[in-house]
Amino acid sequence: MKNEKVLFFLSLLYCFLFINYESYGQLKGTVQGKVSSEGEALPYANVIILGTSYGASTDAEGYYKISGIPVGTYKIQARYIGFEAKEVTVEIKANKITEINFSLVPTVLEGMEVITITGQAKGQVEAINQQLNSNTIVNVVSKTKIEELPDANAAESVGRLPGVSIIRSGGEGNMVSIRGLEPKFNLITVNGVRIPSTENENRSVDLSMFSVNMLDGIELTKAITPDRDADAVGGIIDFKVNRVQQGLDRKIQVQQGYNGHSKTFYPFKINGAISNRYFDNSVGAYLYLNYEQVDRSAHQFTGNYDVQGTPLPGEEFVKNLTVTNFSLRDVRSKVKRVGATLNLDYLLSNGSIMLMNIFSYLNNDKITYYDGYNVSNVNHTYRLMHDNYDLSLLTNSFVFDYDLQWIKSEVKLSHSVSQRDNPTDYYVEFQENSAFSGDWAEHIYDGPAILQRYARNNLTETGLNTLVKQPSENLERNITGEINLTLPFNLGDAIYGKVKTGSKFRYTNKNANSNYYRSNPGIADSYDPTKGIAGVINAYPDRTFPMTSNGLIQMRPFWDSTFSISSFMNNKYNFGYALNKDIIEELYRRVSNNSYYYSPRGDINDNTVYERIYAGYLMSVINLGSNIMILPGVRYEKELSHYKGAYVIYEDTGLRANESSRRDSLQIRKNENWFPMLHLRFKASSWFDVRLAFTKTIIRPDYQYLVPKYFENSLGLSVIRGNPQLKPAIARNLDLSLAFHSNVIGLFTVSAFYKEIENMFYTISRPIISKDDALNLGLTSDKNGFTLTDPINNTSKAFIRGIEFDLQTRLWYLPGLLNGIVLSLNYTTMNSITYYPRTLLLQERLTTPPWFRITRIDTSRKGRMLDQPNDVLNLSLGYDYKNFSGRISLLYQGNTLSRIGSRPELDGFTKDLLRFDLSLKQNLNEHIQLFFNLNNFTNSADVSTEPVKGFETSASYYDWTADLGVRYTF
Repeated sequence: MKNEKVLFFLSLLYCFLFINYESYGQLKGTVQGKVSSEGEALPYANVIILGTSYGASTDAEGYYKISGIPVGTYKIQARYIGFEAKEVTVEIKANKITEINFSLVPTVLEGMEVITITGQAKGQVEAINQQLNSNTIVNVVSKTKIEELPDANAAESVGRLPGVSIIRSGGEGNMVSIRGLEPKFNLITVNGVRIPSTENENRSVDLSMFSVNMLDGIELTKAITPDRDADAVGGIIDFKVNRVQQGLDRKIQVQQGYNGHSKTFYPFKINGAISNRYFDNSVGAYLYLNYEQVDRSAHQFTGNYDVQGTPLPGEEFVKNLTVTNFSLRDVRSKVKRVGATLNLDYLLSNGSIMLMNIFSYLNNDKITYYDGYNVSNVNHTYRLMHDNYDLSLLTNSFVFDYDLQWIKSEVKLSHSVSQRDNPTDYYVEFQENSAFSGDWAEHIYDGPAILQRYARNNLTETGLNTLVKQPSENLERNITGEINLTLPFNLGDAIYGKVKTGSKFRYTNKNANSNYYRSNPGIADSYDPTKGIAGVINAYPDRTFPMTSNGLIQMRPFWDSTFSISSFMNNKYNFGYALNKDIIEELYRRVSNNSYYYSPRGDINDNTVYERIYAGYLMSVINLGSNIMILPGVRYEKELSHYKGAYVIYEDTGLRANESSRRDSLQIRKNENWFPMLHLRFKASSWFDVRLAFTKTIIRPDYQYLVPKYFENSLGLSVIRGNPQLKPAIARNLDLSLAFHSNVIGLFTVSAFYKEIENMFYTISRPIISKDDALNLGLTSDKNGFTLTDPINNTSKAFIRGIEFDLQTRLWYLPGLLNGIVLSLNYTTMNSITYYPRTLLLQERLTTPPWFRITRIDTSRKGRMLDQPNDVLNLSLGYDYKNFSGRISLLYQGNTLSRIGSRPELDGFTKDLLRFDLSLKQNLNEHIQLFFNLNNFTNSADVSTEPVKGFETSASYYDWTADLGVRYTF
């Protein structure tokens, strides 16, 4: 900490030495303008004044501005990969703005005709130039490229970038891992405005709520600068929504889809946008609306296993893996998305005012038919589960920027709120005891598929067991204010740059409320004779139910005789009986709320969070000539937070939970950190750049880890608690990127990264072996014999390293029809080391009473990080010819650690995934475009297995989808 503060003050002194070193007698001027091609803006073009360090990049609308240039005559050059560079002589006059516009033409070889860059090539060129002109290490998906991709949502589009792997649900990406780090370690923003978490337990964001059609680009920053929030260890995904360009622009897109899994034409999408500028182009307005239906149905499997003993000498795992339980699920999920964007901006003479408003809404109505086998308890359960939740996001922001030439100011105010409501989450369960026949016990080592053959499937002995309702709601609100000041400076022609400083305040309020109601018709309730089985019978006064031999309501009147699945998971399993959806929903409606008991287990996820982050930073961008850029800086963040959880002591008999006490538990949390950072960029030649970055970042613990909750089950002998004193994890990151670029090469980059993370946090369960042990763990002495589950900081550091290769090129220089080929290829290989907490019990024999002694050893085991694949490959081979554009893309994602077991043998690893997509587009004229998308046409599935015998721990089969649509621009 001391060294970091010293570095801060040295940086402060260093930066202001440049500010104060001004040649006051020197007169200066400004040059500005637009870079375009055939009237169309070229965003992120490079504009430099030759022979000096002065330069700038164009913005998303193609405009540039270079201030503080000493008076004189110069040559100014505009460069853009894919186009011929152009030079113009300019005379800079004192205190005057000189306007120079550039019109560039595409690069051609001698004797070739000029090739118009359209379709995929245009999107690729835009992304290349934006990436090259960044001061840090970024990857880009341009607006044009987004329109060319057949992606279902924003998560799928981000997943095409190097170092990114997709986490899917029902075949559709909803979160991403960046450089092998879990989604909660990344930051999601829209035009720099932070998006609140959509999850209850952690800080991750569900990206499936963002339609790609509402975006003007995606920028992934992998090495942050001091003016960005520090809690982005993986990176920052910024969804771009830009200012309105001149001229009336109207678009509408309609597409109809087909889902190969459910064999329905349910998928449908319609969206439209209109924009224009008014009052001499000073006021711009943009409106976007979209409505979408998606089918996310799937066949799913989940398996759990157990193992005893220790590995034999020379072996890594114990081989006697046994099946404890497994389940089959037929998921029928219908998703609806609604989105709206309204942006307004007002252009001032030296600045602008922008108002951004984004609304996104998602509804997921999911019915799950569940067929479960509990081998340990020898029972077979059938469930019908209904989960219907709403996920909404509202973001409002105000941005005011003003440029006085000698200083540029920016003020940002934003409000964003995400809400997840799940009022309808219930399941009804029927259970068959003694559910296996024959010599089934001899096959517990042979896997779930073999054991399923021994199920009795006797509906007359399958009785109504449980009715559960578990509604929940989660809301997170962010209010942010920040101010940024930028001061340009120069030391003659050789040194030119800027100093940037600012401060920020972010207030987060999070409220999560979960409830759990249970009725047990499988047990006659001695506490209340109107509940339990009587509560169900009383709900049907007009009928009599057949009963099982042990007095339960039989499943037979509730099953669906028309239900059948011809090929469940490629015939690996037989999905047998299923409950009738309409009959079960009637049961759910009929059973009175008085028949349910409220269980305190729902309170375990309740929390209220008030989190305040105060931040300040200082940084400088120093250009030494036109080839070297240095960006030193430091950021300071202070956290002051209040957390509220529930303190509950209760008894859970399995029939009902008797709550003996409940109160709120409050805790204040404070911490502060300094984040020094340094970026270097060296243009070794006109075709080769080197970037190097050192950054320090932070990972704030999950909300559920920090909440001061306490749950004691006196009959279950367990305690679950939070840890408000948990330290944040700190990451030190080193990045190196080599970029090779030219009109022929396009862009080829090689990037290496290394991250060292200390104080990683995990949850550990520990048996309490004595009264003294209980006291040492902060519990009362009577908790001897309980099991304590709580989060802790890991004393061992975690490491992750990897290399990314990225090629973006078009073969425009080949003869004939071959010059329409467009190629994008990226490959990432990575590995990580972390340590997962583990508790061992050692029993020592004694020669006197009590004859043995148990010692608990809290240790850890080495593994790789969750969600970290070893390899990720994206390949896209496209072709543009006149008004036609086609693309076939491949995604290969190597195995990842999907879940952590209590032992290495019980870990789950995803299998390698190989997926293909196809996209075809045809412009009929300048207004109408037809397109066809075929996704996952090889029917790849998401499968995880354990490492000993390769038994599946989870699997999801969701088949292929297709879309046919039309886009109309007028």
